[in-house]
Amino acid sequence: MIKILSRIVAALLILLFLSILSLRLILHKKKPEGIAGPEAERIAYEMVEHLNIDAYRSTDIIEWHKNGRKYRWNKLNQRAFIQYDSISIVLNITDYRKSSVEINGQKVNQNLKDELSENAYKYFINDSFWAFAPFKVFDNGTKRSIVTLNNGMTGLLVDYTLGGVTPGDSYLWHLDSLYRPIGFQMWTKVIPIGGIYASWEDWTTTETDFLVSQKHKVYFYNINIDSVQAFNVP
Repeated sequence: MIKILSRIVAALLILLFLSILSLRLILHKKKPEGIAGPEAERIAYEMVEHLNIDAYRSTDIIEWHKNGRKYRWNKLNQRAFIQYDSISIVLNITDYRKSSVEINGQKVNQNLKDELSENAYKYFINDSFWAFAPFKVFDNGTKRSIVTLNNGMTGLLVDYTLGGVTPGDSYLWHLDSLYRPIGFQMWTKVIPIGGIYASWEDWTTTETDFLVSQKHKVYFYNINIDSVQAFNVP
């Protein structure tokens, strides 16, 4: 009986591996080579200007929800208050080891604090990217280039060589005729299939006048950015 079960498990694992391999062969797209230079810089500037990057940069506090996690990001002191499940974290973004962590209002031991602080930092980097990625095209360590898309429109390829959790990721922004973002393709370390497309839609204007996309579609899966609020300290 044990041998039969072992063979069934082995067969299922092989089938799963072959399915993933087949999907990769069918869906994977090679990252295109972009052309860097003044035109790429101009298009990147046009994109962020449409979304009002100056208002985003001057905003003091931003709140949003994603995947059951609630964020209050204080950009003035680079702290983020994060809540999910029964966990509350005041994340020190510049050094997550200096964060404070509570579960059900109680402090936790050092080992658990370190683990949850690191997890919170990874959550923050990922979830803030899905909320504000267009404003990160000029971050330190980024390289910008232009690519001609299959539909003849111009795309903006942004390579991240430094920072974040997975340096080396690349994103090809699809833009409309006015260089407004409508989605991007991803080449990342955490996704084994390159060139997966995610839409950027359902745009809203915050209280401090910059734009945020509240919905991303990746095939049949939706990523929602909810309860976005932005304000400045008097």
